[in-house]
Amino acid sequence: MKFPTHVNIHEVCPRDGWQRYHQLLPTDIKISLIKSMIDYGCNEIELGVFSKIPKLTRQYQDMEALASAILPYAEERGVKITSLVSDYEDARRSLDLGISNVSCFLSVSEEFAKGFDTTAEKSFADLAAIAKLPDVNVTLALGAVFGSPRRRDAGFAKHRLCQTRHRAGRFRHRPCRFRRHGSPRSDPIHPLCIPG
Repeated sequence: MKFPTHVNIHEVCPRDGWQRYHQLLPTDIKISLIKSMIDYGCNEIELGVFSKIPKLTRQYQDMEALASAILPYAEERGVKITSLVSDYEDARRSLDLGISNVSCFLSVSEEFAKGFDTTAEKSFADLAAIAKLPDVNVTLALGAVFGSPRRRDAGFAKHRLCQTRHRAGRFRHRPCRFRRHGSPRSDPIHPLCIPG
C-alpha cells in the first residue's frame, strides 16, 4: 500500500465539539487548547461558528478575543483558520474579525434545513451572496448529502447535489452529516467529484 507523503489535518473541535458543551468554556482555556492543536501539527482549524441560532453560538460569544489571540499565532505557524457561516451577515462578521476562510453551510435537504431555520433554496441564495464578498475563501459544508437523518429524502439531495456541482465550480467542498441513511460507498453520486 502506498501512503501519502503529506496529510492535511483539519481540526473542527473548537467549533463542532465545543458547541455541544452545555457548560461555557473560559476564553483562556479555549485559547490554550487551540494553541496546543496548532502545536500538535494540524494544518487547519475551524475556530467557531457565526449564526443567528442561539444554541449554536452560545459557546462563541468570545470570538473577537479568540480571533485576536489565535490568528497571529496560527499565521506564524502557517495554519489556516476558518469559521462556519450560514449567510451573508455571518460571513461579513467573520471577515470583520480577520477570518477570511469560511465554511458555508449549505443544506441540500429541505428536511435537514428545517433544523437550521432555513431552506435549501435560501442556502443557495446565501452562498451566492457570500461568494460576492471580496477576499473571502469559501469551502462548502454540504449537509445531508445522502439524505436527512430525519427523513429519507436522498433523491432530492442527489438532485440538489447535481445542481451544486454546476453552481459551485470555484469552491472547495467537504461533505458532512452522512449519518445512517447513506454513505459515500453506497451512493451512486459521490460528492468528492465536485470541483475544488
